[in-house]
Amino acid sequence: MIEGRPSATAELVAVRRAVHQLLDRPLVFEDPYALAIVGRARETQIREDPFRAGGGTLGTALRAHLVVRSRVAEDQLAAAVTRGVGQYVVLGAGLDTFICRNPHRDLRVFEVDFPATQLWKRERLREAGLDVPASAVFVPCEFTSQSIAGALAAAGLDPARPAFFSWLGVTMYLEPATTLRTVAELAPLAAGGGGLVFDYTVHPDTVGLVKRAWPSRCSPGAWPGRASRSSAFSIPSSSSRRCVVRASRRLMTSRQRI
Repeated sequence: MIEGRPSATAELVAVRRAVHQLLDRPLVFEDPYALAIVGRARETQIREDPFRAGGGTLGTALRAHLVVRSRVAEDQLAAAVTRGVGQYVVLGAGLDTFICRNPHRDLRVFEVDFPATQLWKRERLREAGLDVPASAVFVPCEFTSQSIAGALAAAGLDPARPAFFSWLGVTMYLEPATTLRTVAELAPLAAGGGGLVFDYTVHPDTVGLVKRAWPSRCSPGAWPGRASRSSAFSIPSSSSRRCVVRASRRLMTSRQRI
């Protein structure tokens, strides 16, 4: 992420979601606005040659990962809504289109992202003619230097009501300490029936040789011609481990009460 500029990774992920709509069957993640949100020029390129736009053969596996994680997050959100959750927070939203697809009438959606990326997304929404519903709230936030909970509180998130969080494609670009701090910060906001879905990379030493080669080839931060920005999420100390355990116990206790 370059300060003052929108996320290039967010656009690449959006392109692969758009390609999925045209190329893959059965659809794992249906998004009727995936093509519109990437912009007219990029949409034309995708429609002309979706296989190439999607990264060819190698791109198939990465695309599968991206759409599955989105499907998992939204399936878990739907389950949370049935438990009475009325607040959904998308951390690092990028060009995600859930605010336009939200099927839950009483669900309020908070999109948290870097200010430059958020401004760029809002321009894309306007260009595509996609209306932003009144239930959507944009929350600009610098993840590494600002409190996410503080930014959400200022934007109107009700801490007395449980929230559900999705945090996809972000932790691998943060220092492990930042990830751990954020999980602990979100835990009390999710307590009472909410939840958190997030993905992460692991240290190469924890996987086999074949899987070890995968991040260096396919991680969005380490594609050819780019300096790798990915970092492995791990539990660096016993105190940090206790932090995550406490957060997990809060969530599990909340679910048992329901």
